Amino acid sequence: MKKVQLLRVLDKYVNGTACVLLYPFRVLKSKKNVKKEKIVIIKLWALGDSVLTLPLIKALKTKNREITVIATNRNKQIYDNEFIDKILILGKDKIKYKEYDYAIDLEPWLNFSAILSWYCSRKTIGFNGGVRSLLYDITTPFKDEYLAKNYVQMGTVLGVKKYGGLIKIKTKSKLPKEFSDKGLVGICASVGDSMKARMWPISRFAKIADWIIDDLDKEIVFIGATEDKDLIKKIKSNMKSKNKDKKTRSTAGKLNIMQTTKLIENLDLFITNDTGPMHIAAAQNTKTISLFGPSPFKRWAPQGDNFINIHEQTKLWCRPCIVNNKGGKMTDCFNAEYQKCMKLIKIETVKTVIKKLLNKK
Repeated sequence: MKKVQLLRVLDKYVNGTACVLLYPFRVLKSKKNVKKEKIVIIKLWALGDSVLTLPLIKALKTKNREITVIATNRNKQIYDNEFIDKILILGKDKIKYKEYDYAIDLEPWLNFSAILSWYCSRKTIGFNGGVRSLLYDITTPFKDEYLAKNYVQMGTVLGVKKYGGLIKIKTKSKLPKEFSDKGLVGICASVGDSMKARMWPISRFAKIADWIIDDLDKEIVFIGATEDKDLIKKIKSNMKSKNKDKKTRSTAGKLNIMQTTKLIENLDLFITNDTGPMHIAAAQNTKTISLFGPSPFKRWAPQGDNFINIHEQTKLWCRPCIVNNKGGKMTDCFNAEYQKCMKLIKIETVKTVIKKLLNKK
């Protein structure tokens, strides 16, 4: 978390200053007539948000148009598909000066990505607001609507017409035998590095897990990365079910992104905080219960009949405290009662929704 905060501070002040200094060069070298044959997409942050960029990218692809994505090691696998011609890894692959006709910067707040888009293209497209927008030739508003739709609107000037739904992630990955069983219920209790306040309390995840095992007679797989091992251990230590060791398993440190995608696709049900695997579940059309608190709900909540998003409507003076289009504002919870908005989500509410999605009375 401290590393992320440091990067945000450096980006705000160092790269923000660079945006202002580069602005005159953008104005002087801006070209009116530019071809639309070589497009570069810039997406460096957030695995889940990367999933939501795919509808735009697929809509941009035409027979005579080359699509390149600049990504990082954390999200590159999401872009391994037939409508993307090339993936460049930031810090590893060479990125040439003014190589592309258009760059679309899909980061909602990074100043660095704006600089990168200016450097590698003749025309730039990005979200409006902040000093970063000085480096864009074309800006679009960051609306309070589903993020995938915000991304799609950025392609209007390049012929993209409307949002047509998420794109299923194709994966040929095989799962270890431990995770190949049918009928599993997945639980993702982690929230990544950016904001721990998005997490539903550990004690409630434990009680829900007990109920799923003992009352619904279902087995559970806890989904997480290597760094989530301790979190999953804490949940299991809070569980009371006598069958918790027999009927639970954990992916922490065992699966890569594509294997995790395959596992989520196979689940009977997925219960998750607002985090990357939630968006993967949305793309794979897996029955999903997402738990929302501090995030702008309309922007990230999955859409469709297979998704139920729990977001208690009680008004809180501090919500939302994650505002990605205003300098990447992601403070930790500052309510007097920590995680107040997540604690509004009751266990009985989640049980009711689980039974609905599993068609149980």
